Amino acid sequence: MPIAHCHYMPSEGIEIDAQRVLNRWKQLAHCNSEEMTLITSAISQQAGKQYKVVCYLYLPDCWEKTQSEKLQTALSHAVSKELGFSTQHVIVMRGILSSGFVVENGHIVNW
Repeated sequence: MPIAHCHYMPSEGIEIDAQRVLNRWKQLAHCNSEEMTLITSAISQQAGKQYKVVCYLYLPDCWEKTQSEKLQTALSHAVSKELGFSTQHVIVMRGILSSGFVVENGHIVNW
């Protein structure tokens, strides 16, 4: 873990190559973890303030604040650089997960 889920509007002409964004994210975050995951989803509608990409980043609460912030800002820059537009069009929200709030391989994960 970290896991990022990025939603984008294909009507904006956006296509996300998840592997390229993931590689750029790892590079910018200086984190080469095989545990990093990037999920992309096309959405059909967005109301209110418009963003080209909306990302949710999930991290365990055992990470230090500076590490979490670095991963969050690196994700914003990786998405914007790979898609060729400013970070003002990308929002990344971070969710912190407590130990025991994740199930993987059918078992509660504690850290």
